[in-house]
Parts: sequence; structure tokens; C-alpha cells
Amino acid sequence: MIAEKMGLTIVYKEITEDMSVFGQIFFHDTVVDGELIKAKTILVDDRIALVRGLGALNNTILHECFHWHKHRLAFELVRLYDPVLSKIDTTIEEFSEINETSMSPTDWMELQARSVTPKILIPRKMFKQEAELKMRELVDESGDSLGYIKATIEHLATYFGVSKQSAKIRMVELGYEEAIGALNFIDKQYVPAHIWKRGAISSNQTYSIGLVDATIQMLVNPVLQQNPTSYIYVELHICLNLPEYVERDIFGKVGLTEYARHHMDECGLSFTLLLKHDSKDEDYVFRCIFNRDENSSLTFNVAFSADTNLDVIEQSQQMKKDQKGLKQVLNEIAPLSLGDALKVLMKYPPKTTVEQLAESSGLSDKTI
Repeated sequence: MIAEKMGLTIVYKEITEDMSVFGQIFFHDTVVDGELIKAKTILVDDRIALVRGLGALNNTILHECFHWHKHRLAFELVRLYDPVLSKIDTTIEEFSEINETSMSPTDWMELQARSVTPKILIPRKMFKQEAELKMRELVDESGDSLGYIKATIEHLATYFGVSKQSAKIRMVELGYEEAIGALNFIDKQYVPAHIWKRGAISSNQTYSIGLVDATIQMLVNPVLQQNPTSYIYVELHICLNLPEYVERDIFGKVGLTEYARHHMDECGLSFTLLLKHDSKDEDYVFRCIFNRDENSSLTFNVAFSADTNLDVIEQSQQMKKDQKGLKQVLNEIAPLSLGDALKVLMKYPPKTTVEQLAESSGLSDKTI
């Protein structure tokens, strides 16, 4: 193990009751709760693997090793101004703490370790090679289903001994944009995998929002209020309510079609996420927002921009016109006989032929 080769001792114990501290690296002998902790000791909360998985445990240990390897001299310089300082804590990754104006030297050390550790655990070349192999294998097995993305992330997490979140973030970093729409945890559930045209939305936008945010949008968003029947909230998306995008299973449960999951930019409304945190490192925070798992506590506000949803809004407006036209036609033909009704239908659109009407109605030419 790396820690042993570096002469470090790992001790597994409960560090804090609420598990807010994952690990600690001691640079000097320190008495903690009456117990002497020797220098070059790593304390790791023994509940990590159970609560967050083996990947989180591996990440924490390597994280502390990185502190010892890279930050020993910097830590000693900081200690000249703060002699009581003896250790660095690794806390739950609350990215709201990232604020350049108030960060201490040890905060910078912690930020560097957080950023670098996953890249050590997941080397670029080896990771891309394994990702390509697994994706080809899974695509061949499943056809064009998006299930291969989730399965690839899970395989890479197990293969490299990291969390699914870390494996997904690494995939996105290395250019696999399709991974962004997989394994996102919202409202105590994972959003089904979905993809969109490259460049359709920016780094702080999403097609997936929770029920509370969707309800607020339905109540206050003028675009949705104008055409309420044109949209439906399904699979944590506000989507156009058309058969090519929305379907029901044999139990009547509504879901997105395979086509919709492959073309979210065509049928789903996108929303801009506004941080509730005081953070200047927004790219870093957004990278984590779009890779949330069940342990994430990040929060944000949701905003809507009509400018970024013009194509979908245009479709909804056309749907409204079509619905109005259909209602008009139905009102016109309702009191008529079959023959007279067919004559009326041949006016919509103008110059409808007998053959065209037969094809659309399911009747034969002879019957018409």
C-alpha cells in the first residue's frame, strides 16, 4: 500500500459523530481526547466504506497520502504563524466552502488534494482505454440503448476502485459528454440516462429539475402558463407532450420514449442553475452539481430563459394551434353524417385527395 511505502500509519476510528470529517493527516505528535496521535498518522473514519462505498475509502486514504507527499513543507511554513496547527482535516466535500477571499493556506492544500487525488486514482490513458473497450462491448450488447452509459460508469468505478461519481466526472473531463445525463440524483432517485446534441446547453444548464422546482415553474413561468397542455413533467423533465416523446406502459405509467431520451434538446426545456453558495470557483462547483449522487447536499436556484428554449417553445405554440384547429374541425363535423363529415375533412388541408384521406383515416378508397 502507498501509505506503508511512505512510512505512514493508518488508524481506522470514528472521528466525528456526524461523520463530517472523513480523514485526518497528522504532521506532528498531538494529543486528541487524551490519546496521543503520533506524527505520520492517518486517521480514517471506519464508517466510510459502509456509508459511501469502497471508492470513497480509497480516495480518502490517497488524499491524506497526497497531503504528506506534497504539503509537508508548506504546512511547516504555515505552522510558523500558527504553532498549534498539527493536522489537516478532510471534510465532506461541501463545495460552498470554496471562496478565494476567505480561504486559509490549509484550505488551498485541501482544494489541491481534492482536485488531484481522483486523477491519481484514475490515470487518463488507462481510463480512456478501459472506457472505450467497455462502451464498445456494451453498445454491441444493448444496441442503441442509453443503458450502456450507466453500466460503463459502474464498471469503471469498480475497475479503478473509485466512487461512481468520481468515474462519471472523469469521463466528462475526458470528453465523454454523454455521461453528463447519467446517474444524476434528484428527489431521492436517479434520473434515467439521457443525452442531447453537443453544445445544446451550457455548463450551468440542465434538463433535469426536481418536483418542487418544476411546480414553481408551472405556476410562474409565462411560457408554460400560455400553453399548459403542451407540456408534461415526466422523468424529472418538463417535456413536450407529444407521442414521439411521451408514452405509457401497460400499467399506465408515463415515461419518455427512447427517441426523447436521445434528443432532449428537441423536446425538453432547459433551465439555468444559479448557485446558492458564495463561491468564485463556479466551474468546479457546477461540475459537482451535474454529477450529484445520493450523498450530495449541494443546492441551487432554478431559472428559465426563453432564449435558450426557442425551438421547443415554437413547437409548443404550433401544438396549441393544432389543438385549436382540431377542436374547430371536430365541432364542425360532429353533427354531420359520415359522408358529409368526410367531405369536410377533405378541406383540411385544402385539396386532400381520396387516397390521402383513406390513408389517414384507415378507410378504403371505395368506402370513401
